[in-house]
Amino acid sequence: MSSSSLSEVCPPDLVLNESLPELLDYQKPVLRPYPNDPGARSYIGGESTTLYFINDLPSGLQAIISQIDCQGHRKRWAKVKSGPSSEGWEYRETTAYLLRPWEVTFCKGETETETETETVATWIYYPMPDPSCIVLDPDESPVQYLTGVSESFVRNVSSPEGGASTTIKFENRLQVKVNIFCLDSVGKPIPYGSINPRDSSLQHTRVDHAWKVVAEYEVPSFVVFYATPHGGIARIESSLFSGHISG
Repeated sequence: MSSSSLSEVCPPDLVLNESLPELLDYQKPVLRPYPNDPGARSYIGGESTTLYFINDLPSGLQAIISQIDCQGHRKRWAKVKSGPSSEGWEYRETTAYLLRPWEVTFCKGETETETETETVATWIYYPMPDPSCIVLDPDESPVQYLTGVSESFVRNVSSPEGGASTTIKFENRLQVKVNIFCLDSVGKPIPYGSINPRDSSLQHTRVDHAWKVVAEYEVPSFVVFYATPHGGIARIESSLFSGHISG
């Protein structure tokens, strides 16, 4: 895949890093995909982070990588073909933002037009605060655990009105009680009870609705989870709360 072909499909506000490091740091977290969601969309206000797209496509497949905007429109960012580059792994680095998902569609064949290909799988990826990798592999299993966004990365969060029904199972893995709130369309927290340490609670909600979990530390701290179409488990762990390492 040439840098010129990538530049043609990149929007002007995204810049590819062509000075690739000699060896990608595979200690960076690898994002697990969510199942295809036609209703996925971006939200304004997410902090910036870094994504590494790694080409691990099987022979005969290609991947179409798209950004999802605030209206849910897919804006193609790149088309990647199978096969390693002369350096071995082929990958690209780009700036991404929290609350702004990416869609990857895997297709058979390596033709120039999408109408001549057969879709194998479509996955949705949500960036996390730390730099992370997206491995282009259609056989990745969709994630069941929701990504929590810590308070230092949250700005003006609210829930959209309406949406399809879904569920979130909250698992409190802390040594303190947590309080659960659903954020309404203007960001007002609506209380939904509390969860004791090592306990769990299932909540019915709607897709893309934001849930705020406040841990009862000496200095209260919170994390936000977003509901997905296929449900999910929100693991409430100490690693999500800055400055609280005792669990």
